[in-house]
Amino acid sequence: MRKLKENVASQTNFDKHSTVSNNFSSQKTAPNISARQSGLLDSNTENLPGNLVNPSEKKFDNSTPREIKSNFYLNENPQEDVNKKTTDRNSRMSRMENEPFLTIDTEKNAIENDQQNSSTKLNETYRIKTRIEQKFPKLYDRQKFFWAAATIVKFIMRIKIKSEQTAKMPDRTGSASVFRIRLLEIMTAVHRVYLEPEGPIYSSLMNFIANENDMNALFDVDSLINSQCIQTLCQNVEEICQRISEFMPKEGIIGTTAKSALLTLISEGNKFPENYFWDGEKERLKFDENGKIRNINRGRAILILMSAMISRGLITTLLIKPIKFRLLRGEIPPNIKLNIKILATVMCFIVRKVNNNTDIPLDFPWEWQSSLFNDIRMKPIYESPDVVFTVEKCRKLFVNWANEYINRLDETAGLTR
Repeated sequence: MRKLKENVASQTNFDKHSTVSNNFSSQKTAPNISARQSGLLDSNTENLPGNLVNPSEKKFDNSTPREIKSNFYLNENPQEDVNKKTTDRNSRMSRMENEPFLTIDTEKNAIENDQQNSSTKLNETYRIKTRIEQKFPKLYDRQKFFWAAATIVKFIMRIKIKSEQTAKMPDRTGSASVFRIRLLEIMTAVHRVYLEPEGPIYSSLMNFIANENDMNALFDVDSLINSQCIQTLCQNVEEICQRISEFMPKEGIIGTTAKSALLTLISEGNKFPENYFWDGEKERLKFDENGKIRNINRGRAILILMSAMISRGLITTLLIKPIKFRLLRGEIPPNIKLNIKILATVMCFIVRKVNNNTDIPLDFPWEWQSSLFNDIRMKPIYESPDVVFTVEKCRKLFVNWANEYINRLDETAGLTR
């Protein structure tokens, strides 16, 4: 069934294109023409010998010779041929104009012509620019020009953003860096004085640190050696405070001249590092919105001087961290650790008394609660009459020493507090 359908389709296609093949074959010569093309067979019948058509009744006769066209070059009157060709061409053009596809082609041609005209105009303008570029190649190179302009704008915006960020950041100016360096210089100079092997302060420190008494008896009032330990503590603390109060050099970093770093330390406008002061000390100082210290009177000047010379120079460095700052070397025995901790706590208590303007001392520095004994733990020691006398004596020594130090520094700078 499928083969029959294919044959029927092929037969119909053959019938449709038979007329086209006849017209095409009529233009060829007639010697080898087939029976169907010559009209001997009927196109509606099958190709059988009995179905031949009578020659007198044939539909197509291609045996007649073709019409001989006149030769242009051999024609006697060539002007007629020229006129005929021109009329044929005009008729073809008129027919082409009526066709839609040809109108689209003509519009495309018109657009292409317009583009060519515009391109020629652009070429003329670029030709003028190229002459200028020959004289100024760097100035009129557009890519380099835009790249340079973008780079300049980017650089300006970066500077603007950086300036805004630095305005919002905390004070990190050169003066702040110089002040930090001055603080380190003061700390180094103080340690050099305290750690002088043959100096009086170092020998006084080592006398108490290396004593062989069991200082745990200080916390036990009923102990047999309590009084002996109290006496040892008071004698050594008084000696240490006396040696420190005698130190007041005229020249140097911690001297009393106008070039002294201590004069810069007690001046207004300094920005101390974070966590430099204890919380109790910060409550007694005044700072501006930028964190710089202001309104330094005599009491605040004494507090700053004591914090640099004793609180930081001795307690929180040499006594709390003896190995790091080379007060001691090697492994420290437990009894020496106890002696150092007791000495650091008592010295801190004296400094708190000096820095206080009322009868109540400064609060305990809870920042160092792991390295110092708190006031509750030291209560049996502080209540001893000998210790009370020693603390008051040392407080007066430090107050007089700090006042004299500040008077000499202010005198060199022409200041009055």
